[in-house]
This record gives sequence, C-alpha cells and structure tokens, in this order.
Amino acid sequence: MYTAIIPVRKGSRRLPGKNTAPFSDTNLLIYKIRQLKKVPQITKIYVSSDCEEMLKMGEDNGALTHKTADQ
Repeated sequence: MYTAIIPVRKGSRRLPGKNTAPFSDTNLLIYKIRQLKKVPQITKIYVSSDCEEMLKMGEDNGALTHKTADQ
C-alpha cells in the first residue's frame, strides 16, 4: 500500500494561482486528488500546503492534510 503526497503552495512563481485555476470541470488540485483515488494501491492521500484554502479543498475531497510553514 502507498501514500500519495500532493505538495501545493499558495504562490507559484511561474503561473500564479495554477492549482486553483479552472481545469477540466474543476481545478488542478481536485483533479489530481480524484486521479489518485482511482489507484487501488494508494491508501492515503495527503495535501501538503501553506495555504488554508488548498488544505480545505483537500479535506473536502477526502484527502488528509499537512500544514507547511508560510513561505
């Protein structure tokens, strides 16, 4: 069994807001969580971020969370 970790930061240097920008029918973060949930060997998914909004999105979509230090 495996644990997946999705590291996301509040501020992207190359493409600001990329993790919460519209993507498909949702956003990039939620899309990635949904993809990982389809992998039977993955038993835990963590969203690791300095952004409360992204941590909340992770929780709302069944991921565990890890709060990192603000950058």
